[in-house]
Amino acid sequence: MKKMGKSIVLSTGLLLVSPNFSPIPWNVPVVEAASAVKIVPTVYQTTANLNMRTGAGTKYKIVLTIPKGKTVKATEKLGDWYKVSYEYSEKGKKYTKTGWV
Repeated sequence: MKKMGKSIVLSTGLLLVSPNFSPIPWNVPVVEAASAVKIVPTVYQTTANLNMRTGAGTKYKIVLTIPKGKTVKATEKLGDWYKVSYEYSEKGKKYTKTGWV
């Protein structure tokens, strides 16, 4: 009986250190995070009211709505989303907001 017990422990130890052992199945796809691509700054004019968000997706909070006919400067692209800067004046003071559209 003692030999059997040692044999089981030893074989389990060999299994765990085996180069073929992996706690993650080999056929599960690995998803890497996408990253934004810097682009040559380009100026665009909005054709409709445009929601600026904190991130590249509709799940992110709306920072502000850019009115139709205003210009924005795009600096990055992630999928169909652009990171833009929008300059505007309010009560005589100039502001610049940056976000994703």
